[in-house]
Amino acid sequence: MMLMCFILTGLTLGPLMESIAIFGPDEAANQRYPAYAQWVSPIIWSV
Repeated sequence: MMLMCFILTGLTLGPLMESIAIFGPDEAANQRYPAYAQWVSPIIWSV
């Protein structure tokens, strides 16, 4: 049970902390899918 709690906590907080680190707290709060936005941004800027 504790292992499952640690895994779910990591899956929840991992993308949240990463989006705050990459985009900043204001932009991260406005994003609905931060992990998806992280990969879309380089694709848009490379074109």
